[in-house]
Amino acid sequence: MEGKISIIVPVYKIEYNLLHNLINSIIKQSYKNWELLLIDDGSPDDCGAICDIYKSDKIRVFHKKNGGVSSARNYGLANATGEYITFVDGDDCLKEEYLRYLVQLLRDNNAEISCCCCDYSTKKNKKSVNNEITVLDKNEAIDALCYMHSYYYGNDITSVWGKLYKKSAIKNLKFNEKMSISEDFVFNFNCFNNVSNMVIGSARNYIYKDDSVGLIRGSFNKKKYESLLELIDILHKVEPKYYSQFLSRSINTALIFLLMISKSDKSMFENERREIVAFINKYRKSVISNVYARKKVRISLVLTYFGYDFMIYVFKLFRRLQILINYGKW
Repeated sequence: MEGKISIIVPVYKIEYNLLHNLINSIIKQSYKNWELLLIDDGSPDDCGAICDIYKSDKIRVFHKKNGGVSSARNYGLANATGEYITFVDGDDCLKEEYLRYLVQLLRDNNAEISCCCCDYSTKKNKKSVNNEITVLDKNEAIDALCYMHSYYYGNDITSVWGKLYKKSAIKNLKFNEKMSISEDFVFNFNCFNNVSNMVIGSARNYIYKDDSVGLIRGSFNKKKYESLLELIDILHKVEPKYYSQFLSRSINTALIFLLMISKSDKSMFENERREIVAFINKYRKSVISNVYARKKVRISLVLTYFGYDFMIYVFKLFRRLQILINYGKW
């Protein structure tokens, strides 16, 4: 028999048509042995009522107080009964072969985590490539995660969506509910530590709603600063063989937060900015000298020696040029 897949979907303020589309895309999956866990995270609109419409033997609905996406996913994990786990965002959608493809990747490659790629719902996608796969052992997977390697168009190794986990890969892990950024990274870092290998397939069976807001263009707040503090705390506990990888990713997050603060009211976050700069200054030599670290991160760190405002100015200038090139205006 096909092993059961538990599909965990946090639900909070999702546009009604998107929520309907997602649930129907799950119902239409060619792989039939699944359960859907819809976690209504205290949504103040009619999302909870919409979920109840679909309640059945295979679709389980849970209503809880609002606690954030990590809290909702943890609630789902606590109630999942499947041999496999997959996470789906409530405003995304699945192609018909999504589940079957991920299961087949696991079985064909004797892997414990499989990953597919995505199409973006709001922009023109590149042409499909042949169905290719990349198998990574534990160390390669952790390197790819920390250094943010992308193997195919639409491949996001950091996010938990688009992946299928054997329950043995997750074990008793939970999402860090203190984090509002990088919680997927930390969860996957721990999962990858639990497995021998993972496999990435080039098929684009997940449809991701690209809202074009982007992390860097978001606003900064105290909750995001707490996420960095959690990352730093975890950094001090990481195995020595993975320390430089985890450090590189943490510094990348710190740089993103500086860019976010530059678009917010700087005076409100002066203390946080000072602490972030101190963290970067302490470790930037180490990351610059790490030839495996992301080139963009290393270049940004070199620019900080000319001042952080200068680094931010250069980054924004480069980003504007990139936008002009992408839209054919350069």
